[in-house]
Amino acid sequence: DDIQKCVDKMLSTSKEPYAEEWAIHDYENFHEIRIGEWESFEKVSETANALVKHGPAYSAFVKLFDEDEHDPEKFTNKFIGKYEGRVDFAQYWCDEYHPELLEQHLITIDYESTWRQLQIAQVCRGIRTQRGFFVFNS
Repeated sequence: DDIQKCVDKMLSTSKEPYAEEWAIHDYENFHEIRIGEWESFEKVSETANALVKHGPAYSAFVKLFDEDEHDPEKFTNKFIGKYEGRVDFAQYWCDEYHPELLEQHLITIDYESTWRQLQIAQVCRGIRTQRGFFVFNS
């Protein structure tokens, strides 16, 4: 509502007669998230707040799952963490969920293969951006 009030005031004081239309032409600082020209102010505000709260991980979430899906609640449910890369996450996953394998010293783990298996089983998805490697539940 506050944004709409500001836009209404801007339009009412415009030098253009009968100014009534607006559009978004610049969305700097939204990382890789694309904002449409006529995106609702509610959606822009929600996206901006999520970026402030979650940073580049939220941007990676939107890029990985759906350009049009800017749902902070879904982000919270899916976000696992930021890692150096696929192998780093696979090692974390093995340590966290199967520590007995490593404690017994009975096996050598191919973490690259483990990552591929996690993808095939649709356990998680990852994306590398300029700001890191982010992993989410599928």
